[in-house]
Amino acid sequence: YYTRHPVCPLAQTVAALNLDALFPFGNWTWMTSVGAGLSDLEDLLVDVAADAGRRVQPDSSPEVGAFYRGDSYPFIKAGVPAVFAVGNPAPDEPEDSPANQRMNAYVRDGYHRPNDEYDPASWDLRGVEGDVRVYFELGRRLAEGREFPNWHPGTEFRDARDAQRDAGRHERSTLR
Repeated sequence: YYTRHPVCPLAQTVAALNLDALFPFGNWTWMTSVGAGLSDLEDLLVDVAADAGRRVQPDSSPEVGAFYRGDSYPFIKAGVPAVFAVGNPAPDEPEDSPANQRMNAYVRDGYHRPNDEYDPASWDLRGVEGDVRVYFELGRRLAEGREFPNWHPGTEFRDARDAQRDAGRHERSTLR
């Protein structure tokens, strides 16, 4: 709905930041970025995460389609670069490690299910706090910066963003 009826024109929308699926199971060093490497926004995310002591890895299961199913996809489809990243275990973490077992059990049995509720006895929110700090800093840098991230050349959303920004420049010039 918002991308069809934006409060701020999409040509003036710097980016979309999608905070979804925050995993409360530890103090992660790694973040997985769904749709990694497609835009300048992703490059900025990598820099911001590094400043926070984190590393960004691409989605290890792109076949699941989270990029196209995420809450940020309407913005992406409209041309606005978006980030959807979440803290999680290191890529070389053994599949049978406690961190991966908890994560897999939560995704399989709890995520988006009726029992997906806050549990102060078992939730460790340090990783969620780290995710939020990365997103806050990313948003701050975008808000204080003058650049508008774009999709990398050759990506399927680049033309939409270029047309959007060109139309936005025309709109601003006729308003003066």
